[in-house]
Amino acid sequence: MRYMKTGKRVSVLGGINADITGVSGAPVRMATSNPGRVRVGAGGVGRNIAANLARLEVGVRLYGAVGDDAFGQVVLDETGAAGVDVHGVERIAPATGAYLTILDANGEMLISVADTAAAERLDEHYLDRHPALFEADLLVVDTNVSLKMFQHVLRRAAAVRLPVLVQPVSVTKAEKLLESGSAVAWATPNADELSHLVGEPLGELVAHPEKVAARLGACGGVAVTLGAEGAVWMDLGSMQTEHIPARVCRVVDVNGAGDAFTAGFCYGLLHGRFPRDACRLGVAAASLALQSESTVSELLNQGAMIALSEEPA
Repeated sequence: MRYMKTGKRVSVLGGINADITGVSGAPVRMATSNPGRVRVGAGGVGRNIAANLARLEVGVRLYGAVGDDAFGQVVLDETGAAGVDVHGVERIAPATGAYLTILDANGEMLISVADTAAAERLDEHYLDRHPALFEADLLVVDTNVSLKMFQHVLRRAAAVRLPVLVQPVSVTKAEKLLESGSAVAWATPNADELSHLVGEPLGELVAHPEKVAARLGACGGVAVTLGAEGAVWMDLGSMQTEHIPARVCRVVDVNGAGDAFTAGFCYGLLHGRFPRDACRLGVAAASLALQSESTVSELLNQGAMIALSEEPA
C-alpha cells in the first residue's frame, strides 16, 4: 500500500457509496428512455477525496459505513486497491449508500439522486471505536454525516487541535457549517453552496469577503469551486481573496471534479503551500478529473497535477 510517502497523514470521514452513472448517447429527451451507457463503481464524497489523495501518494485513512451487501464489498475492494486504508469503515448499515446521476452527451449533469443513509447512521460511539481518526495531520469531513455526528467530530478535533477541512456536499447539507458551533480551518463549497450560506451572489462575496466572514465566523477560509471559471480562495482572517482561472480541457464527465479539487487543495495545505498555490493545485486536479470517465481520474498523480498547476492559465 502507498502509505505515508509524503510524511503526512489524512483522515477522511464521510460518504461512501456505489456510484451509478447513466450517460446519454445523444441529446436527451425527457420522460422517455434514452440510449446510452450505464456504469457502476465506487463513489461517495469522502471516499472519492480519500482515493484522490491516495493517487497523490498521501497517507489516507477512510472512515464511515457501508452495508453488508455486494455493493459494500465492491466499494471496499476498489478503495483498498487504490491505496486507501479502509480499516475504519464499518459494515453497519442495512444497505450501502448509492449515488445515481444522469449526464447528457456532453458529460454535463442533468440530475442526481443521493442515498446517504449509511453515513447518517454513524454516531459518537463510532468515534470511541476509532480513536485513530484523530491521529492525523488533517481531518477532512463531508456533511453526509448527521448534524449531531458532525458536531461531535468537530468538538473532538478541536480538543486535540486537529485542523479540519469541510466539504459541504450540497446546498442543503452545507447548512451544517452554520449549525456546527465549532471552528474549522477551511471549507471547499461550490458557488451555489456559498451563496446559499451567506445569502448573497458570489460576485458580491468575492468583492466583500467580510460578508462571508460575518456569516461563517468559525471558518478560517473558503476555497470556492466555480466550474468552468476555476476557483476563488478567501482567507477570512486577512480578508485576502483571489480568483484562480480554470485550465482549458475537454470535459468528459463532471462527476468527481469537486472531490478532486478538495484533494488537490488538501495536498497543497499539507505541503505548506500558500492558499493561492493550494488552490492552483486543486484547480489542476479538477481539470484532470474532468478529462476522465472515472470518478477518480486515472490521469491524476503528483507530477501531472503540479506541472499543470504551474502552467499559465
